[in-house]
Amino acid sequence: MKKYAQIVNDKVHGIFIYEVLPLFSSEIVMIDITLIDNIEIGMGYDGVSFSSIVFPTLEENKATKIKQVQDKHESQRLSLMPLPEERKTWDIQEAEYNAYILDNLAPTQGIDGLVAGDNAVGGTITKAELITKIGLNITAYVNAIAMITGMQHGYERKINACTTQAELDLIVV
Repeated sequence: MKKYAQIVNDKVHGIFIYEVLPLFSSEIVMIDITLIDNIEIGMGYDGVSFSSIVFPTLEENKATKIKQVQDKHESQRLSLMPLPEERKTWDIQEAEYNAYILDNLAPTQGIDGLVAGDNAVGGTITKAELITKIGLNITAYVNAIAMITGMQHGYERKINACTTQAELDLIVV
């Protein structure tokens, strides 16, 4: 019995034992490793020798690429967050904006406070102008987050659909 390593994309794809090596397509590369110890699936092969480096599997590479996509899109989401001083009142502004749109007599103490504070230092913003600005900010934020989330899910689907490393390598994050 002889032991053979099947080589695919310059790495050991499988290890097989045969009495007689079957005839395979010329595309299938089988290397006799009967006299070589410690050959493992995933090791590199340069046409002459095996490397001790074990390369990650396609599934591991997919997981790595998905993590890159998630990190990139999380960074994009964070960059869209309101400035620190706006974060303190963002939830209040959004809730009061939504209530005001449904009923313009709804209480809006937070928005009223922002208008009063602006005007106290010489500003001239009106409640209607601030409501409009808040609405535009909410819409822009929601649209941007939706686009980023859609792109992330699209990349993840493309990555998961890959059946070869070559296909995966074509996806640039």
